[in-house]
Amino acid sequence: MIGKEIEAALNNQISAEANSSHLYLAMASWAETRGFEGVSNFFYSQSDEERQHMLKLVRYVNERGGHAKAPAVNEPSKMFDCLTHVFKIFGS
Repeated sequence: MIGKEIEAALNNQISAEANSSHLYLAMASWAETRGFEGVSNFFYSQSDEERQHMLKLVRYVNERGGHAKAPAVNEPSKMFDCLTHVFKIFGS
């Protein structure tokens, strides 16, 4: 059985992974609509990777008797001005 503190910490990380995936998806969509095909493919891949991290944590918590929560996802608070701005956010 997983301890409640560990379960809460892992659920927080699940939420962080989901929000990162969503942000990268927004970046991919922004880049795709501006003709940056390579950049959009990169961010679609990053989005998928973060989602896979989230799923691994969900399964880890549940397999150990805890309850992984499906997190609410925040809408990205920043709109992107230019490609440089996208990569500054990515690097932070």
